[in-house]
Amino acid sequence: MRLKAHLSSAAENFFVHLNQTDEKLYRIIKSHVLKLPEVYKTDPFLKGSDYKGMRKHRVGSYRILYR
Repeated sequence: MRLKAHLSSAAENFFVHLNQTDEKLYRIIKSHVLKLPEVYKTDPFLKGSDYKGMRKHRVGSYRILYR
């Protein structure tokens, strides 16, 4: 089964801004987002009732939250 990564509108806006300000960091984070469907089983779940079912993936000082 192949999974797909979909970005929220806030994440898309962040990527547009990041691409304009720091292209190297943009490429690094983009490569991690594209790998999420392959590595999602190894990422830990978030704690708390507001984040039920969500996982986190660290990229440097950034954290990618996804479901």
